[in-house]
Amino acid sequence: MNRIMFSGDAVRPLLSRESPRTVFPELPPGSRTGATLSRLVFSWSALLDRTDTQIGDIRSGVRHLATRLRAADGDVAGDLRGDDGA
Repeated sequence: MNRIMFSGDAVRPLLSRESPRTVFPELPPGSRTGATLSRLVFSWSALLDRTDTQIGDIRSGVRHLATRLRAADGDVAGDLRGDDGA
């Protein structure tokens, strides 16, 4: 039997009835499947929002690092050529 494993963050909303819901009009009202899917959608959306913020921070850091490396690379290239920067 195949099993799907979820992280603690993904499962937590499944355990709480107070978590926000996404409506699935294709499923009958009060459907247990609808409630579970709704909680999964909310949980994954929250996780992806948090991940997007972290990815943005990482991209910003990488851009900053790349800029510093380019500047340092230019300085080292000048040193190797014997340029004194003047």
